[in-house]
Amino acid sequence: MTAAADAEVFVSLVGLVDGEKEAARVEREIKKTEKDIASIEKKLSLPSFAEKAPPEVVVEAKAQLEAMKARRAALEDARGIASELGNPTKSKS
Repeated sequence: MTAAADAEVFVSLVGLVDGEKEAARVEREIKKTEKDIASIEKKLSLPSFAEKAPPEVVVEAKAQLEAMKARRAALEDARGIASELGNPTKSKS
């Protein structure tokens, strides 16, 4: 058995997934992720947090922020894919 940490597998979902429902789900996830990003950014912007929190807590909050931003980027990609599922005649260039 072989495992690859950075492998991506692409599977055609046309006809298997309802594009409109998937697009709605992705939009909900984007909104939730944006709220999480705003919450973490607000916490990090508070001088009292940066001054009083242990350094490892500040580092963890910054790591969470970066993870949420990466998640948002992935969800934005998924939004494009979901729109293609809703319109299977549209092709990527």
